[in-house]
Amino acid sequence: MTDWSGEYAELGAMSNFSFLEGASHPGELMMQARALGLAAVGVADRNTLAGMVRALIGAEDHDVRLVVGARLGFLDGTELIVFPRDRAAYGRLCRLLTIGKSEIEVSPPSAPAMGEWRGAPSRRDEGAEAVVDLGVYRRERDAALVPPTESPPPSVRQGANCHLPIARAGDGEETATSPPDAEDRITKGETRLTFDQAASFGQGMIALAVAPETPDAAFEARLRAWRTAWPDTLYLAAQPLWRGGDRARLNRLAALAERTGAPLIATNAVLYHHPERRMLQDVLTCIREKTTIDAAALRLQANAERHLKPPRQMARLFRGHEAALERTMEVARACTFSLRELSYQYPDEPVPAGWSPQRWLIRLTFQGARRAFPDGVSTKVRRTIVKELRLVRELNYAPYFLTVNDIVAWARHPDRDILCQGRGSAANSVICFCLGVTNVDPTSQDMLIERFISSERSEPPDIDVDFEHERREEVMQYVYRRYGRDRAGIVATIIHYRPRSAIRDVGKALGLTEDVTARLADTVWGSYGAEVKDEHVDRAGVRRDDPRMKLALDLTAELIQFPRHLSQHVGGFVLSQEPLCEIVPIGNAAMADRTFIEWDKDDIDHLKLMKVDVLALGMLTALKRAFRMIAADYGRALTLATVPREVPAVYDMLCQGDSLGVFQVEPRVLRPGGPGGDRAARSDPGRHGPSLSEAPGRAQGGGSRRAPLRHRLSASGGRARQPRRAAADSAQDPGRAPVSGTGHAHRHGRGEVHRQRGQRPAPRHGHLPPHGHHRPLRDHDGRPDDRPGL
Repeated sequence: MTDWSGEYAELGAMSNFSFLEGASHPGELMMQARALGLAAVGVADRNTLAGMVRALIGAEDHDVRLVVGARLGFLDGTELIVFPRDRAAYGRLCRLLTIGKSEIEVSPPSAPAMGEWRGAPSRRDEGAEAVVDLGVYRRERDAALVPPTESPPPSVRQGANCHLPIARAGDGEETATSPPDAEDRITKGETRLTFDQAASFGQGMIALAVAPETPDAAFEARLRAWRTAWPDTLYLAAQPLWRGGDRARLNRLAALAERTGAPLIATNAVLYHHPERRMLQDVLTCIREKTTIDAAALRLQANAERHLKPPRQMARLFRGHEAALERTMEVARACTFSLRELSYQYPDEPVPAGWSPQRWLIRLTFQGARRAFPDGVSTKVRRTIVKELRLVRELNYAPYFLTVNDIVAWARHPDRDILCQGRGSAANSVICFCLGVTNVDPTSQDMLIERFISSERSEPPDIDVDFEHERREEVMQYVYRRYGRDRAGIVATIIHYRPRSAIRDVGKALGLTEDVTARLADTVWGSYGAEVKDEHVDRAGVRRDDPRMKLALDLTAELIQFPRHLSQHVGGFVLSQEPLCEIVPIGNAAMADRTFIEWDKDDIDHLKLMKVDVLALGMLTALKRAFRMIAADYGRALTLATVPREVPAVYDMLCQGDSLGVFQVEPRVLRPGGPGGDRAARSDPGRHGPSLSEAPGRAQGGGSRRAPLRHRLSASGGRARQPRRAAADSAQDPGRAPVSGTGHAHRHGRGEVHRQRGQRPAPRHGHLPPHGHHRPLRDHDGRPDDRPGL
């Protein structure tokens, strides 16, 4: 049968989210599948679902069916490709991967999921002090949240007993102690799984056992045992080897499938979308194996055939075994699950009996309004509060606001007294001001709530809260205990290759000497870009016409924007009503008591998951120390809300450029008279006072939200485009200090722009100016403070 013309689905393709194994972006696989006429693509990266959202975007953009899967690597060196049939099976797959990546207690499917972090105290330990101003409500919440008295069942993952008990420090605070078996803790990026564990979660998952190059009796025995133990259909996956004996090998595999009861299924074990990516895949192998292309030998692929192929070519390769091709569509049709089925629900914050989250938020808001406006809540403020509360009710965001209020109130409890402050667009919300999340009164500045929350934008609110950087970890651990590790996780950050890191790794893989790669990397200014430019190469003094150097530069251009590894977000939490470990796998972070999910902020934005940012700010620590010194030396108790505002002497110092050590306004570009500064500010400081709050955002290119992930993926393969830095248009607003100097500094380097203008370069961050440029610290009445030591 040589004219087979049925549909074919490529199953088990690996994208570059296998990290140094696959050599194509998920979007590139989908684009090529569309061009070749494939009916579906089953993406199965090794022990991860990190690239599935990108694959979903590519599949939707190119109208290709995505079959969600994963390639499970077991501790004995064997592997199994699995594809969940439905939402329930997908949840079990996420829980299985969570077991392999962390010490989170995930019970077998037959028992209710506990989700407790082993050794963590019960939620009863938080007690009624967890949130202030809630009285008896907290005691009711504790009664509802206390876990069962019986001990949770043991983890289904054996041999990784990494408890994290909580000890009480001298001041009564809870601190994580060292695990008793720390050397056995699963490290970040590691996965420990066995086939027995996979089989216990395998209900509803179709499995593909990959045939080795030369099947032997041991493999046949293992395949028969796997087929018996696996709770769903298990296939024997065969791929061409292109070694001249493929026809005889396929015949032997077909006979083996008949004996073991595991039907034969066709695959090409895809590693890249186009054969031109074979060289890049070899380089990735060298980077992963820490070797060079000259020494890699048999660790490299034998040929360039591990790319997507059209159905007719696969029919030619599997001639006589057309049933193996047809089974690919059986799997694709059986696996109906889509990531669009993930019905995310934000946690229902406990409220007193008889109260809904919206009504409780209304009560807390107006209670806070009476404290924030002691002279009475004006009609204007009341209208603004009602307007915001209506928006919150319309969008069902009341639990989100209650979560932020809960975290902030816990931090500010007198027993902890952690300084915190909301920032960003939360400063536009009167609700946040009344709840004490921010100390900025938006009604006094005519700010628009629509910048923070709007019914016309399908975006959840974004409340960023800064905490003292030395105590932020206490707050993060409270969030883990409050919601449970199976329902709370830090968002991931995908570390991509940039020009500097790409040229270093490619150069090492191709055998270039360290001095050459270092010289090339040192010429690449900054971290962003899509290529190593010719002028950078010429500046390094190397020949671009050298064959190996030219190859290194070409491969570097392809490697840029490839994901290198996963890291954790600076403090963004995803919280979920249902177990988060059934939405996305959760793994250990590098820190002993942190866990994070596999999707980054762009991924969760695309799936409409809400994030709570628990951030750290060193300046808050400095302010806390300053408050303590002022209270000790002057007997004056200050808080963020009572710090004197609009002090003319402060603006005089800023207008004179005396801002070293002052967060966000110390860069030279923001100083009057400096590069990009306005010298007229010295003579008329009042005119430039309001622009101080605007200047940091303009200098950093801020002010606009990032475009949705879909819009930043290029049509040619799904590379995430970097947002361009917004240019400040000072000509349209003469009242703003121009920041045009920043562009020249980016292009010419730090000192060159100053030399062109005949100025001395500004001292680097943390270095003090020459002696005599300091202004003395001042007392409360404005007089210089000449006390020794200050």
